[in-house]
Amino acid sequence: MAQRIGMVVGQRKCNDKSNEITAIPELLHLLDIHGCIATTDATECQT
Repeated sequence: MAQRIGMVVGQRKCNDKSNEITAIPELLHLLDIHGCIATTDATECQT
């Protein structure tokens, strides 16, 4: 979400046999946001 303008810039549906952990890197690659700051929720805090 682009907070300043209140617009969602990307969204991706997860398949039944997948989850957010694998979908987020794919979405970030599609957005081509090199040099930008991206944040996620606690889902990405896996060890």
